[in-house]
Amino acid sequence: MNTDNDFNFLKTETEELGTALFYNFSNALLKFPTSIIQLSKFDEEGNVWFQMQKPYQEIEGMDKTFASQLNFYKKGCSNYITLTGTAAIAAEEITGTVTIRFKISNAECFYVNIKTSSFLINLKNSVHYFLKSFYRDEPNHFRFGF
Repeated sequence: MNTDNDFNFLKTETEELGTALFYNFSNALLKFPTSIIQLSKFDEEGNVWFQMQKPYQEIEGMDKTFASQLNFYKKGCSNYITLTGTAAIAAEEITGTVTIRFKISNAECFYVNIKTSSFLINLKNSVHYFLKSFYRDEPNHFRFGF
């Protein structure tokens, strides 16, 4: 069951994190390698859009759709997000990049209470962590199914 709150939560959290590790789970001989990607767009249909460098001159022999995963993480943030779904080559650009559309099938958000040497930052993080605990299924974990 998709709700607007789930999409809005995922959109704001992934935009805050910004970058992710892209994993390709295709069994094809030619496939996109594990790469760091920059989030371009998160649409209301549950698609994440981003661009990648073409790993080969010609990508005609590659699967056009394949199982994949995005792991959003940023040092110093109190959470990280794992998105599982299907990636599809949306467009091949002249500049040597490829636009990928990633359809989310499952999303998980994990929270970590980060300790620093600053009392005020620790206090802010603790309050933030406490307030977010009201919106989670489990103490350190929030799961979506799409």
